[in-house]
Order: sequence, then C-alpha cells, then structure tokens
Amino acid sequence: MVSLPHPEKKQGEDAAFCTPTTIGVADGVGGWARKGIDSGAYSRMLMASCEASTLTEPKARLTDAYNNTSVPGSSTACIVHIDDAKLSTVNVGDSGFLLCRQKADKWTLLYESPSQCHYFNCPYQLGFGSRDTPEHGDTQVIAVEPNDLVLLATDGLFDNISPPHLVELLNLISAESVVRGHDASQAMQFLATTVVDVAHDVAKSHTRMTPFALAARQAGYKDTAGGKMDDITVVAALVQCTD
Repeated sequence: MVSLPHPEKKQGEDAAFCTPTTIGVADGVGGWARKGIDSGAYSRMLMASCEASTLTEPKARLTDAYNNTSVPGSSTACIVHIDDAKLSTVNVGDSGFLLCRQKADKWTLLYESPSQCHYFNCPYQLGFGSRDTPEHGDTQVIAVEPNDLVLLATDGLFDNISPPHLVELLNLISAESVVRGHDASQAMQFLATTVVDVAHDVAKSHTRMTPFALAARQAGYKDTAGGKMDDITVVAALVQCTD
C-alpha cells in the first residue's frame, strides 16, 4: 500500500486499510476544507471502522462502518474481499479497482470497476449532506484464480492514467521486478510505489490528454488538458487461494 498526499495537503484526504482477505480505500471530499473541516477525517474514520468490522461481505462491512462514522465530512469508498476463489466488491464513487490476470507472462485486464458520478467531478459519496449510502454502491462477485492481481486505488490514479495504459505500465514494472529478483511481497510494493510515482508525474502535466481532461471536455470544458493533482493511494495485491 502506498499513499502520496497532494503537495499542498500535509496529511492528505485519502485513507486505506489492508487485512489478509480484505482491502479498502476511501477519498475524502476536499470541499469540506472550505468550511474549516478536515476533509480527510471522515475517510480515515470510515476505513478504520471498516478494518475493525467483523463482517466480511463488502457492502455489509461498509454499511457497518458507515453507520459507525460520526465525524463531519464525506468520502468515496471501495472495498474488495477474497473468499473461496471469489472476489466480492462494493464501490461508491470514483475510487475503484482493476482485476488483471497473466497470460503468456503478460498482464491482461479482466475487469475494471465502473466510476459512479452524479455529474462531472461530483462522485457518489458517503457522509454528511449526501443522500448516497452503501446501498447505492456497485457490487460485484467475480471468480478469480491464484496470482490474479488486484489494483485498488483512489481517483488520484484513475484521473491521470487510463486502465489500458495502467496495464501497459504494470507489464513494464513487473518485468523490472523480475530483473531485480523481487519476491511476491516486494513485487507488489514496488508495483504500487512505481504506479503512484508515475501518476504523480502525469498529474503535473499541463498538456497530457488524461482521463480527467477527457471527462472535462465531454462535460463541456473544451480546452481542458493535463493531469489532475490529487492525493494518490494504491494497493496492489495478489490473489492467493487456500484450501
């Protein structure tokens, strides 16, 4: 797991948690800062409550955490759980995940979670002032195999690098990992770190045609170009199925 805050935000507004079977990310809505409220407080408490929950099914777990998060604010959330060779997920907003599988020693994209937005730059969100709840989240149950790759991230990644380009990047990083002799744990950490670094570099661009710029143009902001500087949080995990 790697989290890089926005350069102008000391603590950042993203939060995440990891257990052996469940991972999650959340992105606090930055607009709360204009009201003097820590925009990351809600996302941090939500993810801490998710980690503490004894429930396993993602939507139930997120609902439990949502009901136990009382600080002002709001955030997106994406939770992924592995059990019995199945990946169960819930996603509220524009955080999300990719599921990849190796074929002929190359990562291929099996699934990408859909982004949920009411309109441009306004994702579904949980918390104060929002009518969205975990019930509005997109849920999936996907069959997985050992060594499938789950890449879970906040929109700081997906706004700057599209899924097809991410898969290309994953293959380049994995090849470098082999050269460096990484074990599985080292490879996942190296992958997450490198992806975050590349996304941060893209976010600095004023000319790249990024997913965020394309979405802005489709929403009527015709001259938009470049990346979107934001907090970037990435969790990379390999599926390990046990008997």
